[in-house]
Amino acid sequence: MKNPTENQSSDTMSLTRQWRSDVMISHRSKKRVAPRTFAGLGILSPQPQAGLVKLNQLLLVAVYDEPIDRRRPAIRVIAYRPCQTLHGVNWASAENSVLYKDLALEPKCGSRGLVFDSQKQDLFQLALKLNSRISQAETRLRLRSRQSSSLQLPRLWAGFPQATHEALKISGPECEQIAERFGLSFQKLKKKFTRNHLGLHLLPLDWVSDSLMNSLQIFADLAEFPRTQVFSLFEFPNDLTGYQGAACYDFYASRFRAEHETRLLETSQGARNSSSGLAAC
Repeated sequence: MKNPTENQSSDTMSLTRQWRSDVMISHRSKKRVAPRTFAGLGILSPQPQAGLVKLNQLLLVAVYDEPIDRRRPAIRVIAYRPCQTLHGVNWASAENSVLYKDLALEPKCGSRGLVFDSQKQDLFQLALKLNSRISQAETRLRLRSRQSSSLQLPRLWAGFPQATHEALKISGPECEQIAERFGLSFQKLKKKFTRNHLGLHLLPLDWVSDSLMNSLQIFADLAEFPRTQVFSLFEFPNDLTGYQGAACYDFYASRFRAEHETRLLETSQGARNSSSGLAAC
């Protein structure tokens, strides 16, 4: 019977073999590799309760090709911890980025910088899965005409104590449309859509964004939400940024980006200087 350490080592080796099969062969060929026109998004979280997970327990992982030279792109992997803002939620930004890697570089145990740490198995496995799904989407694209696939983000709920909930007034385009469709007053609509969870009264975040600072917790609804998805990346990096309701996202931004881009520029400049020196000799 294998002990946990042996199992972990075996899983790491299996993921490394998958990386060599899925990534290394294509990225180390002599042919020019064009950036793929899809991006992937994955979610890591604890097991949902009643389909809900606290916002600060989510980890969002974005994977996409980023052009860095003429031959082949980086396979960028960036992870984010979503956070609450004054009137909404910030899914991804430079401030809440926690990981910045290049999956095209060979992963190593305990590595730092741009190289993936293969011992972080949940992240490594998710990144490989998203990369594989991007390649599958790209293959289907070659077989038929381009089809747009939009980024989807989980529905958000704001939780309030009972006294605060009773005084709340809902508003917003979505609740106005639903109220009109079903002929309900805002008060009846509020009662109909209120959920009770962990001692809090929950309402859709977009309906109560003006009162969000009075909430005690934000929840993401993962009950029927896919843990992995791919979406179209027609314009890089514009299609990685945007808004959905009271939530914003920027899956291009990272607080680590400037540091690594500076190092890449210095390395490139050093190589050019070295080549110039040799040519002069």
